[in-house]
Amino acid sequence: PRKNLSGISVRHSASLAEIYCAMVTASYPYVSFSSSRHPSMTLAEATEALPVQNIHWPNFYCVGAPKAGTTFVFEHLRGHPQVFLPRSKEPEFFSTYPATSAEEYRRLYAGAGGFAAIADFSPFYLSDPGAHQRIHEASPSAKILILLRDPVARAHSHFLMYRRTGVEPEESFLKALRRYFESEGRGDEYCRDWKSSREYVESGMYY
Repeated sequence: PRKNLSGISVRHSASLAEIYCAMVTASYPYVSFSSSRHPSMTLAEATEALPVQNIHWPNFYCVGAPKAGTTFVFEHLRGHPQVFLPRSKEPEFFSTYPATSAEEYRRLYAGAGGFAAIADFSPFYLSDPGAHQRIHEASPSAKILILLRDPVARAHSHFLMYRRTGVEPEESFLKALRRYFESEGRGDEYCRDWKSSREYVESGMYY
């Protein structure tokens, strides 16, 4: 027996990994979402002078949200023979402030030819107001996967991760959230910590 998930047909007993693999290889159209809060860069600006023919652009993007299961799905898809995953899980190349240069991004996908799905798992694309346009310019028919989680649970998990990694100096989750609603103008150290609080709150604003 098979069950249908929004047009995807999978076995009734399919594992979670099989369901996600079906999503990756399904004929889903590009999912468009927009924001006018900030101006966005063009693809040319983001890629500098990188020729398009020199790169296998991803055709499948998992755009977030952070701490909503993106790593879980990434690890489940890693062994699929039709899915290419780069060694870096979160290149964030199409973000307003890219974590990966054009040359680094090109190298990440140098061996992607011949794969049915070429994936980019960058969870901060979802909250970046310009990322969707840059992705569309590079891969207009790309498939988009969005994983959501209860915003409060997501924010707390984000806070705990930053506590473990030493990014978050505040022991109190409540106090860390309060920083978001206070003024930024308190010096560099306060602003740095405020940015963490901003991620806790805004990464869970699913609109």
